[in-house]
Amino acid sequence: MAKANYISFLGQILNDPQLKMNQNSEIFQGRLVMKVVRRFVDENRRIEFSDPIIVTGNPKVAKMMTNFKKWDFCSMKGVLTTMNVTRSWFCPECEYRNQPVGMYTLITPIFMEKTMDMSHAFSTSDERDQLLETEGIKILKSHNEVSNIVHVIGTVCKMTELYDNGTSATLNFQIAVNRSYRLIEGDPDVKTDYPWVRLYGDKAREAARVLSVNSTVFIDGSIYTKMVKKKTYCEKCGYEHVINELVSEIHPYSVEYLHNCNLPADEYTEDYTNFPG
Repeated sequence: MAKANYISFLGQILNDPQLKMNQNSEIFQGRLVMKVVRRFVDENRRIEFSDPIIVTGNPKVAKMMTNFKKWDFCSMKGVLTTMNVTRSWFCPECEYRNQPVGMYTLITPIFMEKTMDMSHAFSTSDERDQLLETEGIKILKSHNEVSNIVHVIGTVCKMTELYDNGTSATLNFQIAVNRSYRLIEGDPDVKTDYPWVRLYGDKAREAARVLSVNSTVFIDGSIYTKMVKKKTYCEKCGYEHVINELVSEIHPYSVEYLHNCNLPADEYTEDYTNFPG
């Protein structure tokens, strides 16, 4: 079966990279947040900003991050990665340490390169950060066609019910994306990632009719991130606790239905019989 997991970003770095060193003072891990933008395909040409987290445990790629400063622009090629992460919190009522495990979607870079050095821009202004952020948004808007690109092939493993009020519609589904690469920092036995996909409008209605568990799709889209408040409960006393959680999902421009989809047979194949001449 064909494999695809490709991400291309052109974005503005929102923090000085966080770099970790081993006992020999060698950089082995890097983390940063990048602002990117996606274009909408509706008639209003609206755009949508996202702040994906970029994490690498590859020393070679982590060293690339040493060239970056907050507000610089960089280009990046990478892959979408999901992993289970434990987020501990102490209950204020009974002081029990809760350790819930949740799945997080991260971006693992393969190559990064600075494309615009912003270190000297507005250097004499007391409002430098605000001016750099405003200028960055202008630059991103002018690069919305190339700022946030995702191509994946995956098999549907979970679907939610279609929400449709007659005016708007939304559908979420999770896909299993087989890896065609090996993460140096990852578990070698983990060979699949499980991102969520969100569709709107007519695309959501069509996908709800066509897709089911085990359907295989190709998605041309982008990454969308948002911060949400999530309720969780103490395992010992049931106390309700609210945490802020970054949610990352794929927002498709288009979905191509490849296998095990509820389509007429002739939509799976091309007709090569009526060539001119």
